[in-house]
Amino acid sequence: MSIFKSAKIEKSLGVVLDVLFALVLLFSLFMTVSTLAQRENGVAGLRFGVIRSKSMEASELYVGDVVFVNRDDQYDVGDVIVFYRAVAQYKNDFSAELVKDCPVWVHEVVAVSTDAEGRRTYLTKGTSNVFDDGYYVPQDFVLGKATPLPAFLNKTVGFVGSKAGIISLIICPCAAMTIYLVWELVILFTARDAAAETQGGGNTAKRTATTVDDALSSAAIAFDDATDKKAETAAQKPPFFLTDKQEYFVKTFGARLILADDDVKRRYSAIKNALLSLSGVKARISKRCETFRKGRKLLAKLNVRGRKILLCLAIEPQTTEAKYFICDVSERGKFYRGVPSLFRVNSERGVKFASELIKLLAQTHSLTIIEKVPQDFAPPSRSFEQLLADGLIRRVENKAFSTNKKSRTAEGDAKKAAESENALRSLNNGRKIGRVAKAYRQIKTTGAFSFSSANGKNTQNVPLDSKEDEGEKNRRLTAG
Repeated sequence: MSIFKSAKIEKSLGVVLDVLFALVLLFSLFMTVSTLAQRENGVAGLRFGVIRSKSMEASELYVGDVVFVNRDDQYDVGDVIVFYRAVAQYKNDFSAELVKDCPVWVHEVVAVSTDAEGRRTYLTKGTSNVFDDGYYVPQDFVLGKATPLPAFLNKTVGFVGSKAGIISLIICPCAAMTIYLVWELVILFTARDAAAETQGGGNTAKRTATTVDDALSSAAIAFDDATDKKAETAAQKPPFFLTDKQEYFVKTFGARLILADDDVKRRYSAIKNALLSLSGVKARISKRCETFRKGRKLLAKLNVRGRKILLCLAIEPQTTEAKYFICDVSERGKFYRGVPSLFRVNSERGVKFASELIKLLAQTHSLTIIEKVPQDFAPPSRSFEQLLADGLIRRVENKAFSTNKKSRTAEGDAKKAAESENALRSLNNGRKIGRVAKAYRQIKTTGAFSFSSANGKNTQNVPLDSKEDEGEKNRRLTAG
C-alpha cells in the first residue's frame, strides 16, 4: 500500500529520492575531504588553506578564498607561501606541539636569506601592506606554496562549507527523505494491522462454529487442572519467617574507610591531598565524616559509603557545570549546612572532577593552592572483629524486635491459616467441577452416567433415557 495512487508517480518519486541520496553522499564526502585537507597533514596528499585577512587582496586573494598548498624544498622571491606565525619559536627547531596554537599566514616572499644555523629563511610581506612582516621565517616553519583554486571550484567549496550550503544540500534533502520513509512505514504498519484484524475475524467465526460439548468439556478440564495446580502451589509455599534482626552494627567513618577496598582508599588520599593543599585548611575526623576547615569556616566534608566517596563542598550548586552532576543537599538537614553541593566519586574520572571542584572552591573563598608532596592517607586494613573490639564498630540491640515478636508471630500464624483455608476451598471447588466434567464425558460416550454418595458407596448407573421421578432425580444429583 502506498500514499500514491499512481504507480508511475511513485516510481518517479523513488528515482528522485535515490538521486537526492546519492547527491547528499557526494556532498558529504566532498565536505569531509575539504575539512580534512585543511588540517596540517592534509588527506591523501591534498592540503587546502583559507584566506582570513585582506593583506593579499592586491594579489587577488580575498577573504574566504581557498588555496591549494603544495610543499616544496625551497621557495623563491615572489612565491606566496603558507607558514606558521610563531616568532618566538623561530630560533628553535620546529615542533608541531609548540606551534599547534599559532596562527597560519599566507604572504608573499620578498627576500631569501640563511640564518646562523644554516637554515634557509624567508622575509614575507602582504601584497596589500606597506611594510614587510619584519622577521625571517625558517624553512621548516613553512607549510608550502599557495596556489589559488579556479574560480568555480573556489565558490563551490565556499558555498558547501557555508551555513546555507549545509542547510540546502544536506539538511533539507535528508529531512525530505526521512519524512517520506516514516510515512511509508506508517502506511505499511496500518495495512498489516488491518490484514491481521481480517484474519482474526475469520478465526473467530471458525471458533464460534465449534460444538458446545467440546467447549464445555475443555473448560471443565482446564479449570480442574488450574485449581489443582493452585492448591499444590499453596501447599508447597514456604513457612513464614521473621526478617527482622535482633541486633545490627553501626560503623564509624574510620571503620568504613578501613573496610573499603584499595581503589576507594587511593581516591580518598588523592581528594584529601587536594583539600589540604589549600592554604590554612586543616582536617578533623569524627564518627560520621571528615571535615575540612580554615579557622572556623567549614569548607568541605568527606564521607565513604561502600565504593562511593561523598564530597560535600561549600560552593553553590548553581555555579557548577552540568557535567559534574552536583546534587543540591541544602534542604536535607543540618549535617549539610554550609556544604550544599554533594559530589559522588566512584571512578578515577570522578577524582579528576573532584580536583576541578576543589579549585573552584579555592576561587570562591579566595584561597591559595600550595604545592605539597602528596601523602598516603589510606589506613591499613583490619578485620571486622578488631574494629569491633576497638570501638570503631558498635553492636546495637534492636529493642523493637523483642517487643513486637509475639504480635508479629500471631499475625503470621493467622495469615498462614487463612491461606490454607482458601487453598482447601479452591481444591474442593475444583474437584466438584472435575466430577461434572467426568460425568459429561461419560454421557457422551455411553449414554449413561454413574454417581456415588459422598462416602464413595452406593454407586449406581443411570441410563440417560430412564424414566424416574423428578424429585428422586434431583435428590441423587444433589447427593453427588
